[in-house]
Amino acid sequence: MKTIWDYKYRFLVYLFLLSVIMAVAIWNILYEAKPLTEANSPISECFYEQPRIPFHPKTITLGTLVDKLIDCESGGNNEAIGKAGEIGILQFKPATFKHFCVDRYGMKDDIYHREIQKQCCQMMINDGLANHWTCYDIVK
Repeated sequence: MKTIWDYKYRFLVYLFLLSVIMAVAIWNILYEAKPLTEANSPISECFYEQPRIPFHPKTITLGTLVDKLIDCESGGNNEAIGKAGEIGILQFKPATFKHFCVDRYGMKDDIYHREIQKQCCQMMINDGLANHWTCYDIVK
């Protein structure tokens, strides 16, 4: 059974810990301790910066791979509609078109426009997002 002395000592220990934390905080405020940054971190001495590899994205011309994708996806039919609701010459799903072409690349929100779909397709391929087309593995 706990007595009042058990609670009293526990309270004193908590009070002591709180006063130590407060003293450290006040010391940091008064002496303006520098915040821990990457430059003055003791851990930064243990690590070295990885060498940076330059990134050169592949550029795809509109006349090659994109035209092959168009032939495979829709046969060049601008008003083609797929079984799962894909639209246009490159068979974009409306959500995919909105996410990438409109929101990410800032293009006009016209899913039936041939040139917008072509340019968006080229940008997606350059960004490594060619896996959105089922025909990509066939025509690459």
